[in-house]
Amino acid sequence: MKFSTALTLLLLFLLPGTFLIVTLPYYGLAWLSSIIVYLKMFLLMTCIYFAIKYQHRASISKTFKYFLLFYIVYHLFAFKDIFVSPAMPHYLMADVPLTSLELYRDFFIQTSSVLLVGMYRRYINFKLLAKITPLVVFVLFFAYYSKVGFTTYGIVDVEESSAIREEGYVVSFTLARFFAIAFFCHLAFGKNLFRDRELSEMAYIFISLCLAIGLILTIKRGPILSFLFTYLYCYFIKTDKSRLAVSVFISAIVIFLFGNFLLDFVEANASGLVERFLSISSGGGSGRFGDSNSVYDVSLRQIAESPLFGSYFRILSGSFRGGYPHNFFLEMLMTFGIVITCAFVPLFWRGIKLANQILKSGGCQALSAMCFIYIFCALMTSSSVFLKLEFWLFLSIVCSYKLNRKPKKWRR
Repeated sequence: MKFSTALTLLLLFLLPGTFLIVTLPYYGLAWLSSIIVYLKMFLLMTCIYFAIKYQHRASISKTFKYFLLFYIVYHLFAFKDIFVSPAMPHYLMADVPLTSLELYRDFFIQTSSVLLVGMYRRYINFKLLAKITPLVVFVLFFAYYSKVGFTTYGIVDVEESSAIREEGYVVSFTLARFFAIAFFCHLAFGKNLFRDRELSEMAYIFISLCLAIGLILTIKRGPILSFLFTYLYCYFIKTDKSRLAVSVFISAIVIFLFGNFLLDFVEANASGLVERFLSISSGGGSGRFGDSNSVYDVSLRQIAESPLFGSYFRILSGSFRGGYPHNFFLEMLMTFGIVITCAFVPLFWRGIKLANQILKSGGCQALSAMCFIYIFCALMTSSSVFLKLEFWLFLSIVCSYKLNRKPKKWRR
């Protein structure tokens, strides 16, 4: 096995890892679910072996060093809050495993993966990643929902057990993020699936529609909004103004002609999604804002109590105790405070500039830029940075590139 193949397989295996762990027990494969982490570790060890063999070929940019500093500092703060001076037990903290062994095991897998994909990014086979990821997400989607039913999770909650409801909620969210990542992988390479140009374009449109429909059927408002914003943002960066105007005009015509069909489809298969969007204003965005007890308001009060150097990486009081602010910068301010957060703001600004340059250059590598922007956007309204593999992986890949600066103008 080549190093590039091993590294690409590691990425393919890591991205849907959580989904597989939760889903496999439904097929009587709980034993496989329990050893999936060890399978990931085996693949990781294989990649580490190759990395040691080719260590002289590692490439570390200045931005990647900056990223590693941020990665280490963030997790040192998290470990301090969990083990050194915890303000609450583990079982109350969202995204924190119940045992220390699980936490260190997951941290080892994630840390090693981040180092590998960042330092050896040029060995990633982006074409293989772009081809296989959409296929994997389709298989996972139909295998899972054919077993539990389309109305089990997302559209209608299961009433028997709160644990099952939470499990289904996590599965749907993970699947929605994976659908979005698969879409951007397809977007980067989908037009080159076949040698025949017309066949490739037809397949490109068909697979794009299937991925978009699958994302809608997960009934997750946040991932869908983040996906739409990212798609429009990337399209705007890559397209000149004249082509953009034509595209908007054509899109308006398509929506006008197929509007009834789209409405019927959503009403028949994703009515719960409409209710989720309507609840943004009426329900305060699922408790994120709207009153003094909302998660944003509670987070801001905790930040105000210790604004300079932060307090804790989880919410300490109220009904959201143990949870996270559901906003990337609120989480940074709550964890680090203004001083350390400001020190790392240039990293994210530089990451966005790098992502824009990668998008403009095109090619299969653009998928890493699109996925980074998507995950970064998604973290503005949901989820947490802590042990979110997609965020660290794609930020690591983006930071491994070098920022191209315009040559200085010489004075005459």
